[in-house]
Amino acid sequence: MVQPYDNINNAAAVTMQGRRYIFFDPDFMNSISSGRYSSNLFILAHKVGHHINGHSQDIVVLLSDYTPTSNTLSEGRVEELEADEFTGFIMGKLGHSLSSMQNTRMGFAYNGNDTYSANPSLSKRLDAVEIGYNKANGNEALSTKVSSSKQTAEEYFYNAYGKYNLGDYRGAIQDCSKAIELNPD
Repeated sequence: MVQPYDNINNAAAVTMQGRRYIFFDPDFMNSISSGRYSSNLFILAHKVGHHINGHSQDIVVLLSDYTPTSNTLSEGRVEELEADEFTGFIMGKLGHSLSSMQNTRMGFAYNGNDTYSANPSLSKRLDAVEIGYNKANGNEALSTKVSSSKQTAEEYFYNAYGKYNLGDYRGAIQDCSKAIELNPD
């Protein structure tokens, strides 16, 4: 579900009571779009990429003072690059040009040393978008890594449906099998 949420100056992929949400600040989305629909679509595809790759956290955890020790800065950079690759793939499948995606990403990414940041440098992000774009245009299936501990049978079913539509038939069969294992009905 996509929901507006004021005063966060960003967009976020979160779960709440087992349901997936993308919260976005309308002012933030307007500020980055400069009248271009593709910029907003890029941000939303990126957040969907976080959900598909199992990166989203429960909103209760995000709003609490608890900070999981397993999510290091380097793991955060990897997750961002996985979401960027997913974005390049989806935007490429939708017919957007690589240059328009790169221009969008350049509008809100830092290109300095990323050692002490959860966000990768601009050059790494542009490379990830290009990898996804090339996979989309080469009709190569996009691989995603979803943590099985975060999924219900219904989520596996919908992931299988998405993988099937992207041509990842083996991944779709695996997810359907897991859905049936979790809920034979």
